[in-house]
Amino acid sequence: MNFLVERVVEVRVSWYALKNFGRHTQRKLQSRGYVAVSEEFDRHGNPNQIWVTKAGLPAMRDLDARRLK
Repeated sequence: MNFLVERVVEVRVSWYALKNFGRHTQRKLQSRGYVAVSEEFDRHGNPNQIWVTKAGLPAMRDLDARRLK
């Protein structure tokens, strides 16, 4: 998740570049509006790209700040 948070909003990254980011995590964050995924899927059913939304970046940074306390 740190990989996504370090990026700027709306910068697309490969789904496989993320560590510890499975389908369950993706669906959870997508339902909250924190991330968006591309419409294109690979042969394994994973989206080709994922990116942080404008609403997701502040929320993820707040979560990291709470974890570091």
